[in-house]
Amino acid sequence: MTLEQINEDIYLFLNGGLPRGDPYQDFYNWLSWLGIRYNELKNCEHWTYVVDTSITIPLSKGQGSRVITSNEDNVYGIWDNILQNNYFFYVNTTTANELVRKRMTHRTKLSTGKYLGTYIFRHAYIKNKYADGMTPQQIAALMGEVNINNITGYINSVIEY
Repeated sequence: MTLEQINEDIYLFLNGGLPRGDPYQDFYNWLSWLGIRYNELKNCEHWTYVVDTSITIPLSKGQGSRVITSNEDNVYGIWDNILQNNYFFYVNTTTANELVRKRMTHRTKLSTGKYLGTYIFRHAYIKNKYADGMTPQQIAALMGEVNINNITGYINSVIEY
């Protein structure tokens, strides 16, 4: 499956699936826009906001934090939309993954046979950053990832359907 096919499937999923304002639809949009893990978004109450400057997101695998700065995104917009209007407590891991598997145009899996649910957004985000010319080291710094092998794993992952 090419990156273009992955992007097209995600676009169709995000724009033809659940109604706008549905907690799951908003959740998927943020997973796609930020490339973060399910638990990192679900636990957004642990994020730290520095007014109009940055948001620090604790990473779910205990590796430290990711910092979103005003140069990367509109931090107030992220803070306002996610934390001030947080209703992600309704979002359930099993349901979130099942909806992706059922509603995505292609049922995606890694070449290892593991099906991708919400992780498809993270894979696509990192693959797109790489395709845009960022180095694995730059992507790792952006994502707060301390192990460069994790980033190269995402970049080199083979996604099938």
